[in-house]
Amino acid sequence: MVKSDGKILLLEHVRIDTPIIGWIMDRLNFMIVRIVDANINRRTLDNVKAAGLLIEGIEHLGPMKMVKRVIARPNKEGTF
Repeated sequence: MVKSDGKILLLEHVRIDTPIIGWIMDRLNFMIVRIVDANINRRTLDNVKAAGLLIEGIEHLGPMKMVKRVIARPNKEGTF
């Protein structure tokens, strides 16, 4: 639960949106999940929005901007 004036900080590795690399990540994901139990093709920004949160900031980090630092907050209605 997050207070209506609270913030959510996320540090996530995500799917790279360039066509070829994203396609490769999608194809390799099943194998990576079996080896290290982590999805490499997460669409974290889409998931944050789908959860009804408002994104206040995104910092692109890591090689090819594969890591994102996201600052989000509940929407005006305090829904989360």
